[in-house]
Amino acid sequence: MILLVAGAFALTLSGAVERAAQMDPQAEIASLEARKLHLDSARSWSALGLTPSLSLGRSYTGGASVETSSLSVSVGALDAVRWLDAAQRSSLAKAAGFAARGTALDAQYGAAQLFVNAVQAERALSAAVLNERTASEISSAVAARVAAGLDSDLLGKSAEAAHLVARAARARSESRVRQARLQLQFALQLDDLGELEPPDTLELPAEALRSPWLDAAKSGTDAARWGHWEAAAGWLPAGGLAASTGLEALSWSVALTGTWTLPGVVGPALRERSRALDVRIAELSYNTLIRKLATAEAVAADQATTAAEVLAAQAARVELAEAALSSGQARLAAGVSDTLELLRLQDDLASARGDHVAAELEAQTAILEARRVSAMPWAN
Repeated sequence: MILLVAGAFALTLSGAVERAAQMDPQAEIASLEARKLHLDSARSWSALGLTPSLSLGRSYTGGASVETSSLSVSVGALDAVRWLDAAQRSSLAKAAGFAARGTALDAQYGAAQLFVNAVQAERALSAAVLNERTASEISSAVAARVAAGLDSDLLGKSAEAAHLVARAARARSESRVRQARLQLQFALQLDDLGELEPPDTLELPAEALRSPWLDAAKSGTDAARWGHWEAAAGWLPAGGLAASTGLEALSWSVALTGTWTLPGVVGPALRERSRALDVRIAELSYNTLIRKLATAEAVAADQATTAAEVLAAQAARVELAEAALSSGQARLAAGVSDTLELLRLQDDLASARGDHVAAELEAQTAILEARRVSAMPWAN
């Protein structure tokens, strides 16, 4: 993991997402719940094996003391309800495992978005500083022209106002940087982020991968079906095999047992109908999630493609605005244009720089969303 160590290294995007998977409380809780359900599943299956029972005792009858001891082993071989319950718990444990993976992946993409927001806030601050510097230079130049009688006092005040606007924009950008860094610090549980290393351009996923949430929903549907069959098996008798010995030679016995009980007359029927509804609900949720993810993948891919086109256009716009301002300054020095045109060109450049930073953030956000809905994992 590449993290800030005594200010010697910059925090990278890969380091941030790796730490997020470890430090996010929801991801940790989901992992612990998955471990708990796996233990419950193992306990259910172990209860279906051999069940030994050792009994030692002493009784007193008419003043006489009698010692008793026995060892028995039983197997609930025909207990369909317990077998189906164990299968249901296994499916629930699988669903929890997939949910834990999905939660960790969501935490990583959440941290990645905060990281990109912080980097883009710093880029926006750099653009705001450049705009303020440009506004200051133009304000000083206009003030000199006003003093020389070449421009009106109104243009001088307009240039000064533009400088104040640029200064206020820089102050807002500084505030956004502090806020973005604080949010990232909280997500990563760090006291200081240090320097943030700008990430490379992320690639869109070549193909959609299977989302852990989809696997979790599938396993949840399987668990609902096992539960339905478990409820239906409540109508069946239960049987078992038991062997016992009094810990004496040739003192042993083997017994086959069978019982058939019903908790009320309509109880099993109502329980079976309730579990059938659980199956329908789980299947509907699973099918809805499939359609939702497919739609989200298509939308995210389209947004990422469009954002890339917009970013390219905004980059070209910044280059044109910078060239136009340089030309305007030269024309003003040559006496070909006026100060009002220069102020307009300065405003165009400031607007272009701001829109370019916003387009960068939009493009990075769109790519992150496309990778998230496609369940693209982060490389270690």
